[in-house]
Amino acid sequence: MDTTATPGPDVDDRSVRSWAQHAEALGEPGLAADLLTTVDRADVGHLARLALLDGRPADALTLLARGGADVVPAHGPTSPEHVVAAAARAAQGDEGALVTLLHVGSRVADPQQRADFLRLLAAAAGPAGRHDLADDAWVTLVSEHGDRTPQGLGGWAAAHVARRDAARSTDAVRAVVGVARGLQEALPAAADDAGATTLAVRDLQRRGDRAGAALLAAAVARGGRTSPDLRALRDETALHRRRAPTVVPWILALLLLPLGVVGIALGIGVVEVLRRVWRRVPGVSLCDERGWDTVDGARLDDGRQTGAHSEVRPLPALAALVGFVAGIGVAFEVDARVRALVPGLGDGWAMLLWAVPLLGVPALSFVLVESARRALVRRRVAREGAADRAAQLRSAGACRCWDPVAAVGPFAAAYASEHLVAAPRCTSLPRGTAVRRCPLTDMPWLVTTTTGGRATLVLRGAPPLPAAAAPPPPGTAGYL
Repeated sequence: MDTTATPGPDVDDRSVRSWAQHAEALGEPGLAADLLTTVDRADVGHLARLALLDGRPADALTLLARGGADVVPAHGPTSPEHVVAAAARAAQGDEGALVTLLHVGSRVADPQQRADFLRLLAAAAGPAGRHDLADDAWVTLVSEHGDRTPQGLGGWAAAHVARRDAARSTDAVRAVVGVARGLQEALPAAADDAGATTLAVRDLQRRGDRAGAALLAAAVARGGRTSPDLRALRDETALHRRRAPTVVPWILALLLLPLGVVGIALGIGVVEVLRRVWRRVPGVSLCDERGWDTVDGARLDDGRQTGAHSEVRPLPALAALVGFVAGIGVAFEVDARVRALVPGLGDGWAMLLWAVPLLGVPALSFVLVESARRALVRRRVAREGAADRAAQLRSAGACRCWDPVAAVGPFAAAYASEHLVAAPRCTSLPRGTAVRRCPLTDMPWLVTTTTGGRATLVLRGAPPLPAAAAPPPPGTAGYL
């Protein structure tokens, strides 16, 4: 990796270093490393750290070997480079290096240094299979240090989903839906860039948690504003139900209805027993199977409902009541017609003829009205969300050089297109990046995309240096 290249005459090192710093703060270590390789005297230890955070421990050790810092002294690390080396070796499965890294963490008290250590710990423990340590690191980073990077949110999401309740499906669904809402409300939102969601789902898949990956992908895609990437991720990880274990128990229960009250009780027992012993979704627990039934059919109505809890809704309830009354009339009519055709009809079959209209008509009424209500609410929520996003983008045409060091998501795309102007092309910068300048301050901004490749990312550079003062015109110097 060449660290002596220069960025070119149109972009100075100060801006490149500023872009790299902001990229690292936003959880883009790969972009930060690519930028730093274009400046003079790049810190090899910093490049090694970025390589490790980008999931390349072997490259990190190769960089550290240039300065002889790839081997940790027997008495422990004596430099930041040694800490990175311990983390890189731990990521490759060296348990002794992991123990050394944990000893270092016990001595770190400064909040910023502790956040940096937790990122190293997560980057080392995850690939080593120590998900307990990695999960704790990611959860602490997000909850205590305010990490909102794609890596941080992805690790935080995977940790909470992996630790969901294994016995109560309601609690498990509540945990998954809470995580999904956090990803939907992040910046950029999951619908604008599925990077954090994808990282979490892939992490769960590597752990063998197929159900957790499916639950999270479905909850994010179905819980609010969605995108083609989220829908593709949901379809890829979806749990597929077998038809026979789903249909056969209910058919048997219907056949038992002519036995009257005893038949109803037996039918309920048959359905429950068969659901436990004849699984509809093979390879997952009964709790996850029930959780999948809930999440797969959930829709976010008003930002508070999750599909995990039931509540009384006036219109659907009224429709069910009207349907029950109508069902009584249908049952009378059906019973009269069938008895006219079959005079000796038994009481059990008569009960079945009454049960179908009395249960079916109210259920159908409820489903139709509830579906219409949800469609209207989703349409209203979509309109309100579009209006909110449009209001946020109205200020994208004004100069923001005084405020943010970076922007990501729809606002960044609007700012780059509506305010920033084109600048001379710099061929030495990483591929997929472009430099634009503020027409008011001449501040250079780097325009690129996030790791997910969907959301626009703009990074502010360094202010331009003042021009050298021109010499005074002849005859104006000296005393008058």
